[in-house]
Amino acid sequence: MSFAPLLAVFPSRAASASLLAPCLPLIALSLGTSYEGVGSVVAAVCAGFAVAVMSVGALGHRVRPRVLLLSGAVVQVVAVVAFASVQSLEIARMVALVYGAAGVADVTATAILARAGGARRGHLLSLAHGSYALGSVIVPLAAGFVLEAGGTWRLLFAMVAGLNALVLVWLVLSGAGREVASQQSTGATVHQSAGVALWKNGKFRRGALAMALYIAAETGPSIWLPTWFRDRFGASVPVAAASVAVFWASMTAGRLLMAGRVDLDDARRFVARLSLIAAAAWVVVLLSGQIAVAFIGVAVFGLAMSICAPALQGFAARPFPGLETSVIGWLSAAAGMVGAISPWVVGAVAERLQDGQADGGFGLTWALAGGPAFLLAMSLVVGRSTGSTAAGKARPMS
Repeated sequence: MSFAPLLAVFPSRAASASLLAPCLPLIALSLGTSYEGVGSVVAAVCAGFAVAVMSVGALGHRVRPRVLLLSGAVVQVVAVVAFASVQSLEIARMVALVYGAAGVADVTATAILARAGGARRGHLLSLAHGSYALGSVIVPLAAGFVLEAGGTWRLLFAMVAGLNALVLVWLVLSGAGREVASQQSTGATVHQSAGVALWKNGKFRRGALAMALYIAAETGPSIWLPTWFRDRFGASVPVAAASVAVFWASMTAGRLLMAGRVDLDDARRFVARLSLIAAAAWVVVLLSGQIAVAFIGVAVFGLAMSICAPALQGFAARPFPGLETSVIGWLSAAAGMVGAISPWVVGAVAERLQDGQADGGFGLTWALAGGPAFLLAMSLVVGRSTGSTAAGKARPMS
């Protein structure tokens, strides 16, 4: 199987998703809304993603992965074109739901890679996430310069829609995912594991909890970093956009350099330690008084977070061979639900805390301060699973 078209899905999706962060202030201005309002638009994107991938979790054992893959890619093109033309906050929220639903494409691509990768699934998933991060590096940087030169956020979204269309054509012509059949049930237990019974499994629930905590810690920085740099340091548009590019650049480097690390026996302990490093780095960012220190903290934070997501997906999928589409779908649905809440909460809290404060970054700083706590909790969940596995080596590692 050729993995190139599948890997192309990730930077294509990243280009669409990463435009939101550097464009948030301009979108808010264009739609005549506030931090809370534009945060609700981002929340709608995550909510649409959660609902869509929940359907993948429920139907993944019945529908061919290629059908899900192409459906998501088509929705991506349509949604980005529609978002580029919205004129009101209400319409933006509705389009954002569809915008998020396009995540079916990269979730299905992830499941295909997990299923085809076998013992090397962790390596393939790290490369996939690395290619997503690569798109998230280039696009914000380019967007910052385009906006500084007088371009509009609507123009940027229209350009990304063209990129999405090219990837869609490649997927269609390459036949990507055609070799992977829908998951077939071979018994009552397997069939039930593809649906509600999957959530009755303690290993899966721990995996979903760990992923939810990861998303809670990552969503705030990845969405609000440019706005925080602008408010905290008075950074220009290109410099503010560069903050999220640095985050994703370090994520890319980590995923490429440590891709094979997630397939080793002590991978869980390694991820637990990385989450602690990420928590410390984010504290440094929020407490920094100089922009250079903040950038260094962002780079370390991204490096520490880099392989956590693909590793958590690999841990969750390992005990359920043949059901990767359902596992990844339900896992992503849980993460999407958290992602749907986080941006709106951060925006709303920042707006209320900022009221009457002279320090421009006060509100967002405190609104983003929950990240270290989420990462500490994630470390405990992953570490506890490590202990359980060590205590009973006959059981598969989840």
